[in-house]
Amino acid sequence: MGKYKLFLRIVLITAGAEFLAMEVLSFAGIPEGTLYTALDILLLTVFSAPFLYLYVVKRMVKQLSEQEALARTVSEQRAAIDAVSEKLEQKESAEKEYRIQLRRLEVLNRIGTSMLRESGTETMLSEATNDICRSLNYPRCSVRIFGDPDKVFEHHAADLPADVPITPCSQRFPGSRATFETGRSVVVNDMGQLVDPCLKSEMERVRLKAYLGTPLCYRGDLLGVLCLSYSEPHEWKEDEITTAAAIANQIAMAIRHDRVLEERERSRRELSRLAIAVEQSVEAICITDLEGTIQYVNPSYARITGFSREEAVGKNPRILRSGKHDEAFYREMWGTLIRGEVWKGHLINK
Repeated sequence: MGKYKLFLRIVLITAGAEFLAMEVLSFAGIPEGTLYTALDILLLTVFSAPFLYLYVVKRMVKQLSEQEALARTVSEQRAAIDAVSEKLEQKESAEKEYRIQLRRLEVLNRIGTSMLRESGTETMLSEATNDICRSLNYPRCSVRIFGDPDKVFEHHAADLPADVPITPCSQRFPGSRATFETGRSVVVNDMGQLVDPCLKSEMERVRLKAYLGTPLCYRGDLLGVLCLSYSEPHEWKEDEITTAAAIANQIAMAIRHDRVLEERERSRRELSRLAIAVEQSVEAICITDLEGTIQYVNPSYARITGFSREEAVGKNPRILRSGKHDEAFYREMWGTLIRGEVWKGHLINK
């Protein structure tokens, strides 16, 4: 609508100026011709210029200024919106990273908590591989425990095709073998870029495109390997590699803790069997400290010597001195006891 008004103003101003110019020329009695035309143009310009400036040019300049100001405002608003959008994206990215880090810490905490439950290595590793896949969104997670034979625990995403071979960290897999031989992590971002034909062939067999193998080490001992893998190329980030190392350390501690508990339980059972054997032995058995004070006697001791357990404990084996043995016999017995060794022999009680 503004364009039509502008055009109408120009037409009216020009027509009015032309009308005035013709009236002036007619009043002056100038005949038509070259002079008439030149004076007509001159008068038209003189009469129309002020009005064109006031009602057209000045308003056009004002409109252009307003448009430029509006354009600047829009540009500033767009820049402000872009800045806010960028901050929101950065905040969203930071929150996403925070959530990822939180999930990783939760996984580490749950693996550590499993040590307190003392549920056993197999249960702990099955839960750990499941937890790593579910919480950290890895399609496949495996743990191989080195030994004879090796133990392999694997969990994978539910959408993994059923015909995909599992155990990418098995004994024949070059990636886990390289970790075992070097004690270092093996990182493969894209199987297509591998130069090792053996590893490339095995990754094709188990349909892997990306692989991260991290050693399970506890105080220098290599216990196994943690394997994370994708069926598509994946750029392993530094924080992923660091997190895998932290999880591997936690798993190694859990495995070592479980082995200590197993060894402790085995020792307890052996001591229990030994105690039963001593308690039921037909031979008189007496246990002393380094000072020669009796700490324990079995039932056969009481039966054979006549001294009850209450009478013997806290006393010295001299209570059995009968005079039937020479000094060399007693020196040999006491020397053995003081050295902390086991003395075996026959005493004749008085």
